[in-house]
Amino acid sequence: MTNDKLILALAMIATFDDYGDEIGFTKQDIDNFLKKYKVLEGLDSGTLGYTTPNCNERGIILLLKKGYITNEQFGKFMDVEIIDKKIWLVCDGFGDILDKDCDSAIKILDGEMDWQPSDYYDADISGYWNDYTDDTLKEIIKYCVKNKIKIGKKTMTNKNTILKDNNIYFNDIKLIDLIGEENSLDDLKDELNRAIIEAQESADISEYYDRTVRAFEEYIGEFEWKEIKINESKSVQKLYIKIAESLSSIDDYLKEQYDEYDFETEDYGSIQTILNDMGYFENFREPDYDNVYGGSIDDSFLNEITRERLNW
Repeated sequence: MTNDKLILALAMIATFDDYGDEIGFTKQDIDNFLKKYKVLEGLDSGTLGYTTPNCNERGIILLLKKGYITNEQFGKFMDVEIIDKKIWLVCDGFGDILDKDCDSAIKILDGEMDWQPSDYYDADISGYWNDYTDDTLKEIIKYCVKNKIKIGKKTMTNKNTILKDNNIYFNDIKLIDLIGEENSLDDLKDELNRAIIEAQESADISEYYDRTVRAFEEYIGEFEWKEIKINESKSVQKLYIKIAESLSSIDDYLKEQYDEYDFETEDYGSIQTILNDMGYFENFREPDYDNVYGGSIDDSFLNEITRERLNW
């Protein structure tokens, strides 16, 4: 039910904002009216939480702009947070704001994309050999010795297989020069090859994600995930999205939808709904995923997954 005195107070605030003292009352008169009739009483957080004012979104924005409610109250009323004078939407995930036609982007950003493993292919191991750290090269030696790999008639040991100058030598021959030439090293080659494929998959997935993030930040705004505590034993992950639109531009839009001094009609109920009606989220365009390939492999991940595979 509409609070008639609140609607009247908002009309007074807006009129005074437009015309000043010439209208016959002052800001002090407005403050006295609000206090006398306890117009804003009960909006504070208590045992029952916040109570939203019985007015439309323009009214709530006006109350904030004139200092009658706090940023925190405004956030609770309009399902946002105001941080450093910027609007942050609080959502459960990207599907809350992006159109279902952006299904791929939503899944990528939410971390729910079902990535299919790549088919096996022959990677050029020599092209990655210099990326291996000493720890990884030591694991390669350990693998060869443990599996008693033979090159010619000689079994690889810790004596004839050594690490020197960031490379592996077997009887003074670089091991990388023997991989692909000696069938006895095929199992080692396969493990190194699979690690490279997995590292490339990870790099490609990162490229998909990075491109999607750049597109989202370009068209919509920055975002971050935050852990919000519900009670002492439970917390949830919430998505915070910083919106480029200002409250003033949102208020200007609402003025076009409502009459100049209409604070009673309510069509939206939240900042997110208003922005959706403004077409704000329609600005987003998915990247061309057909052209996403060949992400740059992270050397540390390549070394990590290589060592893991050699220890399986």
